[in-house]
Amino acid sequence: MIKILPIKKEEIKEVIEFHNKYLGSRPFITQKEIQKRIDTNTGIFLTAKDNNKIVGIKLGYIDKDICIGRGIAVNKEYRRMGVGTMLVTEFEKRVKQYPYIKKYVFASSSLEGVPFHIKMGYKPSLLIQSPNKSEIDIISSNEFNIQNSIYNKEFNVYQLYIKEDNLNLNRLKKLKASYPNLDIQYLFSKDFN
Repeated sequence: MIKILPIKKEEIKEVIEFHNKYLGSRPFITQKEIQKRIDTNTGIFLTAKDNNKIVGIKLGYIDKDICIGRGIAVNKEYRRMGVGTMLVTEFEKRVKQYPYIKKYVFASSSLEGVPFHIKMGYKPSLLIQSPNKSEIDIISSNEFNIQNSIYNKEFNVYQLYIKEDNLNLNRLKKLKASYPNLDIQYLFSKDFN
């Protein structure tokens, strides 16, 4: 029987290894950062366990009035069994326990992640980014409804936020094929309170 539980301090290293195996290494997923966020209550970190084995994770960082999703992953042997849905459902319950959080946001570009989050009721918008401004400049406002264009100093990338109707996995695949040098992801969000 699968149980969704908060991460224990002694599991941080194992959770990071699980994250890196299924989602890739990220500079913001470190033992020090997760420990700090546990100590300051500025993170929501869940594990899905089958007996004592971690078979799924859902991580989020709280920054002011926003919860930023930092990854959801399920062991391949446990997919299509409702584990991801259980993680998201419990995660949302925990977000609601912070009355000052107004929005939950996260990005996804995986073949599993995009349809899963659309099925869970999240509406996507596009995030297109590149460290090279010339690559971003080829994106036309005639082709896209550009909501915002910024330079993100924290990650040293130029970013375009685009709103479109009918975003789905096929549209994402076509965009990635048309613009192979750009990092193209879907942004998902949900308002709280």
